[in-house]
Amino acid sequence: MCGDELPATFLRVAHVKPRSLCSDEEKRDPTNVLVACVWCDVAFERGWLGLDEDQKILVSEGLIVTPAMSSLLSRVRDRQIARALNAESVAFHRQHSFVS
Repeated sequence: MCGDELPATFLRVAHVKPRSLCSDEEKRDPTNVLVACVWCDVAFERGWLGLDEDQKILVSEGLIVTPAMSSLLSRVRDRQIARALNAESVAFHRQHSFVS
């Protein structure tokens, strides 16, 4: 999500629609996952980051951040996701996980 090049140890495969809420088909759908660094994965899962309809990164205005975190969030704001994701999963995440 952030575009930083990191060792694989610091990368995760993140489900756009939470895996626990996915059907078997959605769990296997490669357009329901993205690669994220550990920091972006946590921010995405906890609602600090989301995606708009064009799959550009949204940053929550409704959650408390520290100055260091604010700097990191501002770096990813409006960044385009590198590959097409499942639009329904993106909308689900925005409606149920992202804190606007």
